[in-house]
Amino acid sequence: MPTMTVVLRERPILKTFDITPAGVRIRIRTNCESISKTLASELVSLSNPAHIDLYISVMNELEESTSVPYFRGLHHLVYMSFGASSFVIDVLRKAVHATVTKDFAASAGHWRERIIPIILGVLGPSVGLMPLHAACLLWRDRGILLAGASGAGKSTLAVALAKHGMSILSDDWTYIRKTDYGLACHGLNAPVKLLADASIHFCELEGLEPKISLNGELAYELDPATTLQLHTTRECSPKEIVFLERTNGPARLIPLSKWTVHRFFLENAERLPSQLEHLEETRLAVIAQLSQLPASTFHYSGTPQSGAEALLRWMEGR
Repeated sequence: MPTMTVVLRERPILKTFDITPAGVRIRIRTNCESISKTLASELVSLSNPAHIDLYISVMNELEESTSVPYFRGLHHLVYMSFGASSFVIDVLRKAVHATVTKDFAASAGHWRERIIPIILGVLGPSVGLMPLHAACLLWRDRGILLAGASGAGKSTLAVALAKHGMSILSDDWTYIRKTDYGLACHGLNAPVKLLADASIHFCELEGLEPKISLNGELAYELDPATTLQLHTTRECSPKEIVFLERTNGPARLIPLSKWTVHRFFLENAERLPSQLEHLEETRLAVIAQLSQLPASTFHYSGTPQSGAEALLRWMEGR
């Protein structure tokens, strides 16, 4: 049987620059000069080596399509496509190879809201970054993590707390790293996602239409600063963890043991590919340090606003 050889036509590299989302240095090499303008808010100097390589080839002959996003993983490779634009993430080599349309390349929203968060979610552990399924807010120089099961209401409570003066770092995924000075929480310049029923709680959603999000949910995806008029922050030091649990009774806080916190984060951590098993020790160290933080379960019912008011009363009264 004859063999078939596939030759990939490479485009010349015209631009090389670095970005540092969530404190991770990503070196971008691309054949498109304008990419650096699309990601201008994340530009940094080239003085240090990159931790992740991102190769972006813009193909002018590709035309946009409206097919749904597609994801597939095999061993150390993750493939994803957004219409005619496609990406291959190589976990073992900490590299991403992208072939995109010119319209995709020019859309800051695509990179900010989808691509960069996905890259950090997949490759984060390989550069010492632990993706944590939790919201994070800053209150009086104290980082507050809001954790809990899916559907517990982390995003709505985070927005309600931000409306009461907190700064919001993330409503869904927070990226944590271990530093010489303790733990650091990082957020991304990503939108806040509120499910369709949140419109009854926040007047800013009036007149807006929810759309199908990346995970298939009908939701509003909003810029927290412009649309919701919230204070935002990109980094903080975590000092406390609040686990949310919806109940039918009155709002109350129940202290949690360090062992319970440790077990929760261990069971809910993203599974590492076999090729990255050597990174488990680093991740366990982050979880161990997280479990040392003061933690409570917050039981509440009613609206996000009433929950935020009850939680703030407790925090103010300590």
